[in-house]
Amino acid sequence: MARADAAAFLRRLRDEAMRPGDRILIGIDRRNPRELVSAAYDDSKGITRAFALNALHHASRLLADARAAADDCAGVAADTSPATLAPPLDPGAFDYHQWCNEAEGRHEGYFLAMKDTWVGLPTHTYSTADPRPPHDPKATACTSPAAARDSCPSTGAQQVFIKAGDLIQFELSHKYSEAEVQGLASAAGFARAGSWADERALYDLHLFAPQFEQPSPSAPAGGAAGAAGAEFSASPASKGRRPPAVGWAGRHGLGGAGGSEAPSWRDWVGLWRLWDAVTLEMVPRGGHLRRPIALRNPYLFYLGHTPAFLDARLGQIGLGLVDRDLSEVCARGIDPDLQDPSICHPHSSEPAAGWPPLNQLLAYRDAVRQKLQQLYSAAGAAPPPMANQGRRAGVDGPAAAVGGGGGRGGVAATAGVGALSAALQEVAWMAFEHEVM
Repeated sequence: MARADAAAFLRRLRDEAMRPGDRILIGIDRRNPRELVSAAYDDSKGITRAFALNALHHASRLLADARAAADDCAGVAADTSPATLAPPLDPGAFDYHQWCNEAEGRHEGYFLAMKDTWVGLPTHTYSTADPRPPHDPKATACTSPAAARDSCPSTGAQQVFIKAGDLIQFELSHKYSEAEVQGLASAAGFARAGSWADERALYDLHLFAPQFEQPSPSAPAGGAAGAAGAEFSASPASKGRRPPAVGWAGRHGLGGAGGSEAPSWRDWVGLWRLWDAVTLEMVPRGGHLRRPIALRNPYLFYLGHTPAFLDARLGQIGLGLVDRDLSEVCARGIDPDLQDPSICHPHSSEPAAGWPPLNQLLAYRDAVRQKLQQLYSAAGAAPPPMANQGRRAGVDGPAAAVGGGGGRGGVAATAGVGALSAALQEVAWMAFEHEVM
């Protein structure tokens, strides 16, 4: 693949195989010094050389099988002449050759012809008068090599002459600078959601998030109708620090309010769509009391845990609690000690009467979300909650706990999240990060 084709390949992958919320992890080599690249592709033990030349032995077997199959299907009598018995490709006629093309930023792999040689490539053509495939038992049988050349439409061979010193290219491995990785992602319609380098900083793993067409400012901004349309990409590198001045949404290309220190209302809606899709659509019906692993709470707990975290943080800044009991029941999950996994840190205990039912936890979730929406709405950063919004949880799909204005969930906010109090901005960011991670 040529370097110029890489963006088109990734864009096609994005458009045909990915949905909002999907991610792709891509390993990309950096533009390293020539001596390092050459050593990687022509190691002192000859492993890479042997690996490359083995492809010629494999190709020789495939070409021989194709020639025999074509003759058999066409009914060609066996020809035992030395030319016919010789393999269609002689692996011993080639050696491995590699070159680090620094100007183009790539490594190139070749097979170098060490002597003049021929390669027999079988051809498979069909007569327009008799389009039946050659394996059709009713097809005309050719009884000799001469007859095959003269009248059989389905066999034959193309002899390709290769001169000593000729090169057959079989590999292009492109290397990328930091700016080229960013350009590749942008040209293919992705944003980088995270990057990790090896300890020698020779190559990177990049987490690419597809950037689909964003809703226009007048499009509905609320609702939680499922994963479709949920577009955000939280960077793993962002955990533990406040976002930069451009704001979370602006940093990730989501069109959120610039200069903010908290997620926009559209960011919240996108996150909740994904969370609801995972917790209500991916967990089998009736399976919420199962545990993901033995040392964790059941799935049901996490439906109450994320709203409980937000509820408790809002209470800490003097905004009250939606439900004190559920806030305590779902306050903290089970976190095994890293040194001794059989020991767990203090955590919320299962209530004596058992975990609350699914509908109760979803109602709590909806109430906490609506409280946050009311706080955003009071600052002009979100549409007001609709009366009686929501669906029958677990019956019609994820509850539409947010919205305003109708349709899939409301109208665009008229003010940025900068109008929120500093304390609320801090809580919003903490809770958003907690739910993302």
